[in-house]
Amino acid sequence: WIRNGTLGIRCDSVADGEPHNLLVRNSRITDFSRAAIYSGFGRIRLENTVVANSGLYNLYTLGGRVEADHCTFANSFPGPRATPSIGLFNRYDDGTGTFRYRALLQADLRNCIVDGSQESEVGFGYGPQAAFNFRFEGSLLKLNRFPDPALYDVNDPARFEGCVFNVNPQFEASSTFDYRLKLGSPALGIGWPNATNAIPIDALGQSRPSPADAGALETL
Repeated sequence: WIRNGTLGIRCDSVADGEPHNLLVRNSRITDFSRAAIYSGFGRIRLENTVVANSGLYNLYTLGGRVEADHCTFANSFPGPRATPSIGLFNRYDDGTGTFRYRALLQADLRNCIVDGSQESEVGFGYGPQAAFNFRFEGSLLKLNRFPDPALYDVNDPARFEGCVFNVNPQFEASSTFDYRLKLGSPALGIGWPNATNAIPIDALGQSRPSPADAGALETL
């Protein structure tokens, strides 16, 4: 359990084609005043991981690659917060008002839960000057379905497939970090087989059925 600080994990650049320079598995990363996971052009993989309660981002990705399978991102940070739980970016302001670009080559989140106290908990910042590739599959997402401007289309199967939007995941007790799902949760059984086949055991050692629940923890 990684918890209580300013920044949980910072992962910096790695050349494309190199192995992951961060693998997080069966873990909890919670309670950071800025970001739980910050990736600047890194290559990261998250499995069976709960990330919760950050003042800015649970997961901030600027370029590079990120894969998350069966993860729970839940942000109920107790202080003021104006940023989403997950931020996906291919650009940043260099401090002079000029954008610099870094290709987001891959951002694949499969069988995940993204929830929190904001109206939309997934944020995008990108321009056409660099690649911006992302996809959500078999996930429960708190997300503005009708963005203006139209940065994405939730009906585009290349970006969103088998996802459920803007419903309460019904955690057992998020205030005590129990992110198991209650019976009747809309995240039950929505997982797609690709991620489940890759990670057939949940964070507590329980076998996943098919179809599996979204998130890090299978319902008992």
